Amino acid sequence: MRFTPSNPLDSYHSQIEIENFKEEQQQKKEFMESVKQITKNAEKLSESSKIQSDIAISTSKKADIKGWIAVIISVLTFIMEICDRIGLF
Repeated sequence: MRFTPSNPLDSYHSQIEIENFKEEQQQKKEFMESVKQITKNAEKLSESSKIQSDIAISTSKKADIKGWIAVIISVLTFIMEICDRIGLF
């Protein structure tokens, strides 16, 4: 069904409405493109974060082992110091 204006002003208003509609559609397309770009960037960021967290976990495990070695050495030297003061060595 086609719109047939009853007076000349109706034709003018319908043209403005059509132009506004086209403009809104263009804005919606641009918005969707920007949303797609944001999601792509978010995916890349999440992959990068996962890699960084994996590296941090492996580094912390190494540091944890070194920390426990330092604690054991400290406890042993404390025991040796107590034994020395008591006179066992």
